Amino acid sequence: MNERELLETFRPWLRKVASTMTSPDRVEDMAQEGWIALWKAWKVMPDGANLDYWCKAAARRKMLNVLRDSRAALRDIRVTALFADLGQVMEPSTSMAAVELAYHAGEISAALDTLTTRQREYVVLRFWNEWTRTELDQHFRTRNSGAMWQSSRTKLARELGHLRGAA
Repeated sequence: MNERELLETFRPWLRKVASTMTSPDRVEDMAQEGWIALWKAWKVMPDGANLDYWCKAAARRKMLNVLRDSRAALRDIRVTALFADLGQVMEPSTSMAAVELAYHAGEISAALDTLTTRQREYVVLRFWNEWTRTELDQHFRTRNSGAMWQSSRTKLARELGHLRGAA
């Protein structure tokens, strides 16, 4: 089997698996990541190995790693947004890197646990799901869901204030 035959054999499978892992606009990119891993695995496949199993396992593993890494990066971006919105109440150093923020993820999670269920829901929807204030107002059936953020902000600032300038 040559590279072209390999690609023609596995392309439909790569696209199908990629479509279950990501949004429609990212399927081709995810399938491409899988293809590269599949091709590299094919190059070093030992004699007698099952081609289908060997190549699909390598591709699936790579696509799952890409998915995991992209989620971690997204989480770090959302945590950064949470810190940014805390503004003057808790101002992290501008040099605080995403890695340092991730280091404090456990503390941030514990701080979120100090909020009421509705406050935590607000913070998660606002900063993790990036809902607009209009969407939040509709969801909470109010004209000023931001009021929930004000009391949440005070609690989070109290719980996370020691991180100010942690970089």
